[in-house]
Amino acid sequence: MDTTIRNLDEQTYRRLKAQAALEGKTIGEAVTEAMQVYLAQRLEVARDRTLGGLEPEAYPPPEEGSRRPRRTMERVVHKASSHEEAERWDVAQQKSMTPEERLRAARVLRDRAYPPDAKDVRECHRSE
Repeated sequence: MDTTIRNLDEQTYRRLKAQAALEGKTIGEAVTEAMQVYLAQRLEVARDRTLGGLEPEAYPPPEEGSRRPRRTMERVVHKASSHEEAERWDVAQQKSMTPEERLRAARVLRDRAYPPDAKDVRECHRSE
């Protein structure tokens, strides 16, 4: 596949080109290898963020000045025998939570997946 990549760091590109030449590779082969390594690392990070990797914690999260007693969220696993059964279980679980609980849980998961210091994906596509 032929493509154009813009806004590369010149020094990094020159280093990649030199290293590829030393190894008898084309720039395309070197870039493909670099992309595969990058994606493999990201996949490894994503695996760490699965629900199976979560530890039980206080729910709802403590809030400033909150006097509500904290409850411990238990890990619940439900193995469905079909997609329809899984969908029914998900709907029943959502119905059992108040809107505030659902919103709080969504925020906790969002903050775990996208830490506050993470760059907004929309910022990556804006030209400087």
